[in-house]
Amino acid sequence: MRLIDKIDNKLKHFSSRRAEVAEVADIRNKIEVENEAIKEQLFLIGQHFWKMYTEKRYVPGDEDRQYFEAIDGHVVNVSLLARQIDERKIDGIQERNDIDNMTLERSNQRKQQAEEKRKEKERLAEEKRKEKERIAEERRQERERAELEKLEREREELERRRQELEGRKDQ
Repeated sequence: MRLIDKIDNKLKHFSSRRAEVAEVADIRNKIEVENEAIKEQLFLIGQHFWKMYTEKRYVPGDEDRQYFEAIDGHVVNVSLLARQIDERKIDGIQERNDIDNMTLERSNQRKQQAEEKRKEKERLAEEKRKEKERIAEERRQERERAELEKLEREREELERRRQELEGRKDQ
């Protein structure tokens, strides 16, 4: 066989296999559609007999009683589970409310702490300002005292000179 014949053969095999797979997939899809239709009809039949059973218009025989009793059990379980959902939702709401309240409380505590801190800073700043004023006043008073002492010394010096001059004048 030549190379071209081999390639042609492979292409035909591939095409044939691809067509087969496509047709099988189409047929499987049709089977699935039919099975879904059967399930729907079975569901409708079951719904019809279940409605009659709940309305007391149908009494199951020994062969099918177990199915109706099983469904009764599942209905009870669904009711219990639905109640659990409601309870969990209520618990969830309460839990979120608690979270919100705790968050609000922490936020209020932080605000209060920040306010206390701000007031403490203001108090400290006021104390510092008053301390600076006190120190400035003490320095001013000290300068005035020094100035007074200087003036007093100058006055004493002038008085001494005056007395000296008067003493020379008297001589």
